[in-house]
Amino acid sequence: FKKRIIFLPPLYNEELAVIYKLSKCFIITPRFYEETSTAALEALSYGISVITNDKSEIPYLEKYHAGYVAESNINSIVQQITNFLKDHRAISYKQNALRLIKDHYKSDIIASKLTAYLNRS
Repeated sequence: FKKRIIFLPPLYNEELAVIYKLSKCFIITPRFYEETSTAALEALSYGISVITNDKSEIPYLEKYHAGYVAESNINSIVQQITNFLKDHRAISYKQNALRLIKDHYKSDIIASKLTAYLNRS
């Protein structure tokens, strides 16, 4: 699998958009809890599957079959990467990722949820 996984430095703006368009999977495995990773949501919005660990909460990720959640240890992370690379259904994960974003994270959905929350207060 070594030729199929590329570790990249931090990327921004246009560089990042180019990489997202070329990628099949985005892996983020923080050591400390990170609530709803913006980088992971951005990857999902490009139709890229996400592999994360239990320190990064991505609501609906597994429910939508848009990626995998590993335990916070190297063996579990490697196993989930291996699962993704071997999964013949992984191609459908692109549509699942896009649907997850459309159903829960588009700006009109977020605005509606925020408005409803503020009206309850």
